[in-house]
Amino acid sequence: MKYELRQALESDREFLVSLHKLCYRDVVESQFGQWDDKIQREFFEREWKPANSQIITVDAQAVGVISVERNADHIFLSEIQIQPAFQGRSLGSQIIKTIISNAAAQNLSVRLKVLRKNKAKNLYLRLGFLQTGETETHFFMEKNLYSAH
Repeated sequence: MKYELRQALESDREFLVSLHKLCYRDVVESQFGQWDDKIQREFFEREWKPANSQIITVDAQAVGVISVERNADHIFLSEIQIQPAFQGRSLGSQIIKTIISNAAAQNLSVRLKVLRKNKAKNLYLRLGFLQTGETETHFFMEKNLYSAH
């Protein structure tokens, strides 16, 4: 699927709040028992970093967001959200493979964390990420450059 990335803007905030709900409501309810709009909005506001975020577009339509942080020894994939209608069509895989390739070219690993009940963990495993740790709520995963090939 052909996609483009553009820098996230303040004007994307409400789209991203609704995307957060579309992508996380089922996972949050499954893992924590309930969805609370106020708590989730506070979480979104606390975590959203527009400078690190790019809007994923397909045919000029915003369909998702990706947020990446560069560190000295790794790239941290802090967020990838794709509207459910565009999931399961290899879009997320394409984007993550590009991040992995770019990181490998810089001799960096790619790290992420994923909610324990998030089915996206299966995607990360298919792409070669290994679980490196866990908390009560999340799994930590990493794909080092040696497994990028």
